[in-house]
Amino acid sequence: MSEKCNEVLAELEAFVDGELPPEKMGEFVDHLHECPPCLHRADFQAKVKEIFRKKCQRASDPPETLIVRVRQTIRSEVRYTDEA
Repeated sequence: MSEKCNEVLAELEAFVDGELPPEKMGEFVDHLHECPPCLHRADFQAKVKEIFRKKCQRASDPPETLIVRVRQTIRSEVRYTDEA
């Protein structure tokens, strides 16, 4: 692995998040086009990030019964703490 690869991998997270400074973007992208291992790593990182984004996305509100149970548990814990 070259020194350039180490530099690219150190900033890969910023690149995938779209937070890489514009002045570094051109050189970064050029390296990815020239280095299949770094490109593969960048693609993998982007795919993992996308999977996490989709899986952590809130599809809907929790069921009302769950909300009620959580509130009841919190109230009973607060009462228990107040009594102690």
